Amino acid sequence: MLGDEVWRLDRIDKNGIIHKRLASEGINTVQDFLKMWVVNPGELRRILGPIMSERKLDYAINHARTCVMGNKYYVFRGSNYRILLNPICELMGAEINGSTYPTHSLSNIDTVYLEKLVRQAYVNWSSLEEIEGISNEIIGLLTQGDSFFKELP
Repeated sequence: MLGDEVWRLDRIDKNGIIHKRLASEGINTVQDFLKMWVVNPGELRRILGPIMSERKLDYAINHARTCVMGNKYYVFRGSNYRILLNPICELMGAEINGSTYPTHSLSNIDTVYLEKLVRQAYVNWSSLEEIEGISNEIIGLLTQGDSFFKELP
């Protein structure tokens, strides 16, 4: 589960060196681990250091990705944007300057700008608006191009 302690992952021992390094950086849950991997894999690699090989990290990531993501999504807002993120900080959609971009057309937007917004959302995670229970119909709208964001308050 996303809320499980990070040591529950394959290749991370409870109270082992890797577990302690992660905890010292505020990475306590599987969700924390995956969010860091999505937003800044280089920083996660730095935290883990040479103790965790690429192969071991791949095992841990693959194990973590077997978690059910659930039905929570997160909205990060600014004066000219709103982005929708899944529980591990993966971008699901964006509205920028009044234009809506579903997941399949996000490559049409300045990716550097989007990455900056996702990093800002990650840093401000506790203040993001949480949306629970988004239906498959709404997720379908995100991927087909209709505006999900118009339905948000």
